[in-house]
Amino acid sequence: MSVNEKAPIANHGQVPHYGSLGAGNGDDGAGPNSVGPEKEKSLTFHQVGYEVPTLCGRRTKVIISSCSGIMRPGLNALMGPTGSGKTTLLDVLADRKGRRGPSGDVLINGSRRPKNFKCVSGYVVQDDLIMGSLSVRENLAFSAALRLPSGTTWNQRKERVDRVIQELGLVSCAGTKVGNEFFRGVSGGERKRTSIGMELIIQPQVLFLDEPTTGLDAFTAVSVVKLLKRLSESRTIILSIHQPRYSIFSLFSSLTLLSRGSMVYHGPAQQVLPYFESLGFPCAEHENPADFILDVLTTCEKKSISNDTIVAMDTSLLGEEEREDGGGGGAVDMVERYRKSDMYQRTEQELGQVWQRLEERGQGGRLPAAGYASSILWQTMVVMHRSIVGLFRDPLSLYFQIIIMVIFALIIGIVYFDLGGKKVPLESINNIITDRCELKLTSTFNVRYNLDDADWLSAGLERFSSCV
Repeated sequence: MSVNEKAPIANHGQVPHYGSLGAGNGDDGAGPNSVGPEKEKSLTFHQVGYEVPTLCGRRTKVIISSCSGIMRPGLNALMGPTGSGKTTLLDVLADRKGRRGPSGDVLINGSRRPKNFKCVSGYVVQDDLIMGSLSVRENLAFSAALRLPSGTTWNQRKERVDRVIQELGLVSCAGTKVGNEFFRGVSGGERKRTSIGMELIIQPQVLFLDEPTTGLDAFTAVSVVKLLKRLSESRTIILSIHQPRYSIFSLFSSLTLLSRGSMVYHGPAQQVLPYFESLGFPCAEHENPADFILDVLTTCEKKSISNDTIVAMDTSLLGEEEREDGGGGGAVDMVERYRKSDMYQRTEQELGQVWQRLEERGQGGRLPAAGYASSILWQTMVVMHRSIVGLFRDPLSLYFQIIIMVIFALIIGIVYFDLGGKKVPLESINNIITDRCELKLTSTFNVRYNLDDADWLSAGLERFSSCV
């Protein structure tokens, strides 16, 4: 359903007052118009790739190529060295890379991914895009006001927010402002859980997270991943992560390893060390598996760039065969070995069965298209209300903008003051005014951006994520 076909603005009631969302009665808020939980969803992808044009425009650069696999309900991790394509693959699976660069097919429960798939899935970006001048409860209420269906009652929204707060363990800080660089607020872990909660408002059965442990200390990172593990019992969670500690690595249900845009492993996380050992890469007894895996992949990538680098790199990470033949094919060899493995053949067999069932259904193999949860007029009113509340709660920004406007008015007044009958070149005056306008706009934007960058960054995302 298109945006213009949505219910009129009168169906939404009044613009939400975020501070009025108090504790609910403990009901789950399920009703005919609420977003209820669906059956478990699995995500399958076949021959997924992504290319970007070079500067000259005549050639394309391959970022990821020929990636196939199955993501089932649980905690599915994407790992690999820096620049291996983890975030790109995550974005392609989440349908956040447009239509020109991606290739391949992504299926949800054996059906083709619906249009606007991002409307029915959750995506938590690496940088938390939440407004620091609002409290935890108010940020969640803002997400509920935009992303729940138009027919959802006010009490149902309150109950949904309260349930998410309870589920994420945010009860003690629900009324605390999130905070920014100018004033302290909640802790880093509570801020990350708030970002996750804004996506859980719509109860997505597929949740994507881009490096959720970035910027967190070790204890907080473990607590966040344990929370995700608990949430993955009823949904498919896919996250990219760089180099987790063992206590985090042990929580993964499945593991996908990337090297220079290609998959070198896709299967249960518990079987990755036996798989590497079968290739001639045994892991030491007390070594972190994630560190060991990344060391092996990084060494193989260096080896594939130039055979001359074999002299400078640590050859102790190579298997016996690689040390004897001087290096082999590096990352390419790891990809070829994976494609010859029994694990890869089993995955391809399962994917073949999924495609066979899809072809039997024919045209009925695509899920219905997702639509926006509310009209553009309602979205505009909610965003404006949030901006006004944030502005008055951040008086420093308001005062600074008023001072800038007063100074700018004085400058313009001085330029035209007491001209009388003097002949003054208009070009000189226009240049002065133009320079001052650029200074004023640049200064105002920079200060406003620095005071609350989340307000600016999230403005471009709300239109794309404020749907069901």
